[in-house]
Amino acid sequence: MKDHHRKRKTHYTFELTGKGRGTAHGGQILVDSLCRRYRLWERLAAIKGLDPRKRKGSGHDPEAMAAQIIFMLSSGGSTLADAERLGQDVVLLESVGLEKVADQTTLGEWLRAQTPESILELCKLNSGFVKEVIRGSKPARVRHAGELEIFFDDTEIEVYGKKIEGARRNYNGDLALSWQALWAGPFLLDQELGGFASVAECQEQLVGEHASLWGDDKSYFYADSGSSEGR
Repeated sequence: MKDHHRKRKTHYTFELTGKGRGTAHGGQILVDSLCRRYRLWERLAAIKGLDPRKRKGSGHDPEAMAAQIIFMLSSGGSTLADAERLGQDVVLLESVGLEKVADQTTLGEWLRAQTPESILELCKLNSGFVKEVIRGSKPARVRHAGELEIFFDDTEIEVYGKKIEGARRNYNGDLALSWQALWAGPFLLDQELGGFASVAECQEQLVGEHASLWGDDKSYFYADSGSSEGR
């Protein structure tokens, strides 16, 4: 039998008793429900290039590893070791349909195997999710004083090592990557990570790509002093 692990569909039946097994992460059922409402697992499975395996019938499906990382982050974790520890919570795995979790080495290899093309597709998937949620939410949940707030930020991420692709010396002389992010309301709408030559180099591109989200509606644009200088 091949050792093949995937993300299964789940059906919930709850019985409140004082006996049996339990989990401290029952709220992940709601996370899974939201993801299934958006058909996230199927959409992840359909992304070409997200699965670097040569033998698709063994190992962990990409949507299963993505789910493991999502549940780790929404449980308060921050490392691949935290993601591996989810495997100790059998009730959680049964509740969200994960047959078996990947260890941190497998997760790391999968993340490093991603390409600029697969990452771009993930960004498109995320942007689509954000737009769908904003358009389907009550205005008061995602807007402030009736306006959709758009925020652009260029964050310098200091890195260490000799083989960090795209890293360059920033204004402080530190080796860094630039994380240029566009937020819509409370959501990260889109982002670019790289060694960009100038502050806010991607601002015009990102705003232009997603301008249809706010269109003629009331909106307010924010940018820090560095990102807005001379623009």
